[in-house]
This record gives sequence, C-alpha cells and structure tokens, in this order.
Amino acid sequence: MEDHPTILLIEDELQLRHNLQILLQSAGYQVTAAANGVQGMQQIQEQAFDLVITDLVMPGMDGFKVMDDLRVHSPETVVVAITGYVSAESAIKALRKGAYDYLAKPLDVDLVYSVVARALEKVRLQKDLQRSLAEIQEREEQLLKAHNELEQRVEERTAALAQANAALLEQIAERQRMEDELLKARKIKSVGVLAAGIAHDFNNLLTGILGYVSLAKVVAQTDAKVVAYLTAAEQACQRATALTQQLLTFAKGGAPVRHTVSLVELLKECVGFVLRGANVRGDIQIAADLWPVNVDAGQINQVIHNVVLNAMQAMPGGGTVQMRAENVILAAGVPFPLPEGRYVKITVQDSGCGIPTKVLANIFDPYFTTKAEGSGLGLTTAYAIVIKHEGYITIASEVGVGTTVVIYLPASQKAPVSAPAHPHIPLSGSGRILVVDDEAMVRNVLRQLLESLGYMVECVQDGTDAVAAYQRAQAAGQPFAVVILDYTIPGGMGGLETLTRLRAIDPQVTALISSGYANNPVLADWAYYGFDGVVVKPYTMAQLQEALHNVL
Repeated sequence: MEDHPTILLIEDELQLRHNLQILLQSAGYQVTAAANGVQGMQQIQEQAFDLVITDLVMPGMDGFKVMDDLRVHSPETVVVAITGYVSAESAIKALRKGAYDYLAKPLDVDLVYSVVARALEKVRLQKDLQRSLAEIQEREEQLLKAHNELEQRVEERTAALAQANAALLEQIAERQRMEDELLKARKIKSVGVLAAGIAHDFNNLLTGILGYVSLAKVVAQTDAKVVAYLTAAEQACQRATALTQQLLTFAKGGAPVRHTVSLVELLKECVGFVLRGANVRGDIQIAADLWPVNVDAGQINQVIHNVVLNAMQAMPGGGTVQMRAENVILAAGVPFPLPEGRYVKITVQDSGCGIPTKVLANIFDPYFTTKAEGSGLGLTTAYAIVIKHEGYITIASEVGVGTTVVIYLPASQKAPVSAPAHPHIPLSGSGRILVVDDEAMVRNVLRQLLESLGYMVECVQDGTDAVAAYQRAQAAGQPFAVVILDYTIPGGMGGLETLTRLRAIDPQVTALISSGYANNPVLADWAYYGFDGVVVKPYTMAQLQEALHNVL
C-alpha cells in the first residue's frame, strides 16, 4: 500500500458523496468517487483500490450487488458499507456478505476516520501476509536448489528452514492476536453505536412523558393524591433516564464536565444511598487530607454507585462493604497503564461469593453479566468513565473470599470549587420562542409546556424551516427571544449548522442546544460552540424553565 492509500467511494447522494470525498482527501487518502454501483464496478475494472466504501441502498446496482461482484472478481478487496440511520438489519446483512465494517447515517466524522483507518490496516496486514508467503516460497525454492547442488549442506539448510518456519508461525500468531483485538474493538464500537441510537430515541420518548407529567401536575395541583402519583411517575422516568445515561456513556465514553471537587462527601453519600435499607453495612475510611480531583462529579458518582451496588448484591446474606480512599504517589513502571504522579486511590471490598477466574477476564465487557436481573452495563460504564478521566480501574477476586475493586483518579493541584446556591426560579415567563425538533411528539409537548409557562411558541421540524421562520419574525418586527435547537436532525440541518445560519441573520440571536445524546461534546461545552445554554433531554418543566430563565 502506498503512502497515500486509494479509496473508491460509491454513493448516490451527491452532497454526502462530495462531503465524504473531501473529508477523506483531507486525511491524505486518494479518493475516486462513483455515483452508483455500475460506475463503481467500471472504476474497479480500470484500477485497483485499497478500499471500497459503498452505500447499501442505491438505484440500479446496490451495495449488496457490488459486494457480490467483488467477492467473485476481487475477493481480497476490503469493503466498508454505508447504511441508513441505526439500520441494524442492513448492517448485519452487509457483514454477512463479507463487509469488514459499516458506517451508519448520519455519519460521525471521528467514527469515519476510525473505521477507514482500521480497514486500511487490514489491507496492509493482508498485503504483508502475501509478501511473507511469497518470501517463504522463495526461501523454499532456494533451499531446494541448494539441496540439489550441495547435498552435504542439507542439515544446515534444514535447520535454517525450521528456524524461519518457527519465526513465521510466531509472526502469524501475533497477527492473529492483533486481528482478534481489532475484531473485539469493532464489535464493541458497533454495539456502542446501536446503544447510542437506542438511548437517543428513548430520551425523546422520555421527554414527551416527562413533559406531559409536568403539565398534568400543573392541572392537578389542587389534588394532593394525584400530584403524589404524578411525582412518583416523574421519579420513575428519572430512573429510566439513568439507564439511558449508562447506554450513552458506554457507547461513546461520555464527555465529562469537570470541576475540581473533594470526593469525601460524594463517597459517603453514595455508599449511604446504595446501602440504605439493605442488610449490608458500610465501613468507610477516608484520609483526612484526601486530595481533590478534577472530575465530572455525576459520572464518578455513577461509577461508585455501580461498584458499591455490585458489592452489596454479592452478599445476599448480609455483610460489610469496606471503602477506603487514600492519597498515593505512583512511580514509573507500575503494572497498569498510568503515568507517574499523584492519585486518589479508592478501594471497595466485599466478602461475598467472589468471581471465578474465567469470568473475571470478561467482567468489563458490554452486556456481560452473571446476575439474572443485570443489564451488563454497570462495570462497562464504570470502566469507560474512569478511563475518560485518565484513571484506571482494576478488579481482583477469589471465589468464596470476596472481591476488591480499586480505582485510581489523578489528583488535582487546584482547590475544590463550591457548588453555587440554587436560586428559586418562578414557573412563568414571557416572550416568543422558536422550537426546532424533528420529533413531532417533542415539538407538541414543548409547545404546551412553554405556553403553560406564558411564552408564545412557534415549532418547526428542521434548520431550514427555522431560518425561514426567524427571517419572517425579524421582518414582521416580532423577533424570537430564544431559539431551542435540537442537535441531531436526521436528513435535515442540525442545531450547530442552524446556529451558524441564524448568526448570519442576527449576530445577537439567543440559542439553547438540546439533544437526547446527553454525552455530546457540544452539550458539555456549549459556550465554546456559540450557544447560550443547554437543556438535556429528557427534562421536566422546572428544568426547562431554569434553562430559559438563565438566558433571559
């Protein structure tokens, strides 16, 4: 493979084909584009390509037919398929037909780079293997010639051949291990993309449910019993939201919003909350001078919650969960991937049933669980969060003795930041608000929530309509006070691009970003991307009003 790998891109959608070609060329690849499968196969007959990226659904000759023809005429060609948004069936069919991997629309830029890089690495490994086999054949021919010419050197040549074969077997074994690791990473990534899509859709549904519950509470405010029932439903929705957070954190590792905090109260409160009402007690020992850490407190709370919950469930007959938090200084050469420096070490130990050695190796795998009612996401999520915080988590266990989980988090040199006082925000407001969301249910519930708060509302389903509505309002002298933009709009202009267009019309536009992908980096650093605030799906009426109050 040359310094600039060659890629054939087959995509019938002009804009996507153009954008993807520019994206790949900017990464140093030589990209040839074809508008359909027939053109693509003509290009393949004229030129060999390192990688073929093909859309699956195209008029005439679709991506599946392209893969069928490649399997017959060029079986070594590596293929990456492009499928529709969260179309698991198409992706699985493509993989069964021999595709190396797939990309789901709308395309994630980082995922595109990652998948293409891994596919080209497979191409390189295939070519290396072919060269190695050719070298072996050449060596064997040389050995046979030498044997015929110089019979007395047979033993020497045989020994050399045996050594070369041993080296080759070791090389092949190493490459097999590498391919196994790549396959594992690809599977986790694929499941992660699916999990993120499910969580996103689930958050949209929860937004509708929570919104209507909030409206119902306003209507039923004089009936204490009904309000109590609705509050319980609201709390149940919030617990469901915690599950989608686990899916999202597992899927993309989370985008922590960090502050320098002390872990003392967080650890005490988390252990107390998990063990409340259980037949397991907590023994907490925290160093008096425990160093602060720069973390997302909510995500670290989730880690501790999952670990302590596992410890409690490992002791159904009762027992003690021991937690220790201490300061440690790690030197170079420790047996885990952390640089030397100052760390806070958190140890959670139970005396439960323990984990068998053969199970321990899979304990952080997604959806792997030994519990009848477990989701298999708890420790996977904990692992993703800790790694995202430049820390490390390890587990040691012995059957019949118990399990010990150790977490390392980098210490911070800064002083902890105190949480600001939470002011009372009245559930009322005024002004015109433009809502942009592709989900009709979300638009409907937002309209009713905002109107019940006193706002005048206009709803549109994508960025193009939003720009037109904003221009009409400006021309009529009735501008919008706030625009609420959904980040992801499949097949339409999303929140980030829409904000850019609105700023060209009105540099003073006030905009909130909203999304069901709660770990989206834009939501974590909304000010950097030009937004005035954020409202994360799902949200209650009070949370929505708080976000509006902050920008108005």
